[in-house]
Amino acid sequence: MSDIKEFTKPQDAVFLAYNVLKRLGWGDIDTLEQRIRSQKIQYFAQFFGVAPEYNFNLYLHGPYSPGLAKDLYILRDMDIKIENENFVPEELEERFAKLHTLITGRSTKNLELLATFHWLVNIAKLNPADAKKNLVQLKSISLREAEGIVQEFNKIFAKA
Repeated sequence: MSDIKEFTKPQDAVFLAYNVLKRLGWGDIDTLEQRIRSQKIQYFAQFFGVAPEYNFNLYLHGPYSPGLAKDLYILRDMDIKIENENFVPEELEERFAKLHTLITGRSTKNLELLATFHWLVNIAKLNPADAKKNLVQLKSISLREAEGIVQEFNKIFAKA
């Protein structure tokens, strides 16, 4: 029986996803906040077409990928170091810049709410009004907070 743990994706795809997280200053999983934030950044990295796709389900803190979690734990145990180099082709670099703009200055909670609303609209295929109602229920936030998230969502993703 082998002690080697297998990634959920091809090694190159896992390293690309990890490289994106590390270039954005995340990818560590020692704390709950690091795990939540890394999950949300990967979720949005997929939307922007910067990172390989992982399957996400809706959990307590918004979209969550068990496969990504497993791969990040394997990488941590392997003590992998990633060099922060630019992507090729240039189109990928432009997508990365959009992702970087999206996450910069946002709290983990804001990313959680924004990712959850995005998931409800784009994955669960709810109309925005129903997604907002679900966001209020799922995240125990006020209608006003949810409206702020919807406004942010519309501003960000109308351009994306």
